[in-house]
Amino acid sequence: MLAAPGGLGVRDFLLQQFLAADLARVMDPEQAAATAVVVALIMRLLWTVVDVAAAAACYFVPASVDQR
Repeated sequence: MLAAPGGLGVRDFLLQQFLAADLARVMDPEQAAATAVVVALIMRLLWTVVDVAAAAACYFVPASVDQR
């Protein structure tokens, strides 16, 4: 079984396919496919940046200390 970390490739491919199908209703199918690829790549980059920012924010949050 081949594992893809974080859905690498799989999520992007499915997103591109669904977006291309939706965009093909309002624009040329080839242009819709190209636009969907760009959108899928931008979304992957955005998700990665947000994940890193959330991890950094959690790293710097002080741990609560139970004082009994």
